Amino acid sequence: MHNLVKSVLKLGICSLAAIGTLTWTGSENTPMPGATAFAADFATSPSATMAISASIKAAINGVSPSLTGEARTAAVKDAIARATRSAVEAYGTNAVSVALDSARADGVPLGTAVSGVLAGARSAGMTGAAAVTKITLAMANCNRALNKMSCGDATMAAGTVIAVATLPDSGVSTADLGAGLGVAAAEMWLGGNTSAANTVAVAVASEAPLGAVQPFTEAILANGGPLELAERAKRRPDAVGEINGGGGTLNDNSGNGDNGNNNTCPANNPSCNS
Repeated sequence: MHNLVKSVLKLGICSLAAIGTLTWTGSENTPMPGATAFAADFATSPSATMAISASIKAAINGVSPSLTGEARTAAVKDAIARATRSAVEAYGTNAVSVALDSARADGVPLGTAVSGVLAGARSAGMTGAAAVTKITLAMANCNRALNKMSCGDATMAAGTVIAVATLPDSGVSTADLGAGLGVAAAEMWLGGNTSAANTVAVAVASEAPLGAVQPFTEAILANGGPLELAERAKRRPDAVGEINGGGGTLNDNSGNGDNGNNNTCPANNPSCNS
């Protein structure tokens, strides 16, 4: 497990046992049993935002203060999941952003907040890919539909989503993880946040399972993103130079100054001629 994923898990998910409730083991593209159709996706109104925030806060405050450690982590996660499900069913999928912001504002550790909101979104009927997209954009605070054009920490956003979604009981397949992150990255790019979009691609290349890469690239292209962004996720970071922040272009140093011939063996090394 990569260091970024390990650090994310420390932010609020102590162990797999601590988040073992409200999980879904069926098809990634179908709702959980009993889930109802959620409202159409629309920007939440101020009154809806207040209602969602209040419900998240009430759910968290309803967790018994006597619980500690992993038991408390699991209870808080479940409380957030139930409140998120109700919010999505009542107000639409943009409620995911409000639910996550509210949980974090109430002091819930990042990993626990994301895990709870993801479980709630899935139980409300959202696909794994759609939930990943909404949560990633909410964490990075950049969503054109909500007029949030300035992205925050896209590295932590993508890393946290990858860490949570790759847990065995997350209800999100590897393909949905890649597709959801691809839609989020395309949204960032089209909103002018090329640096954030590139950052997500870097996270996919270095932290996500290999099976997430192709769905990521396909989702970017299908949602109006550029080929260079899609291809970025296929390059391992140890073979690629730094990203030009904000410019949307990539420095590929894999040729090591040999005009792209990838002749990494020095000419003065006798073994090169063997």
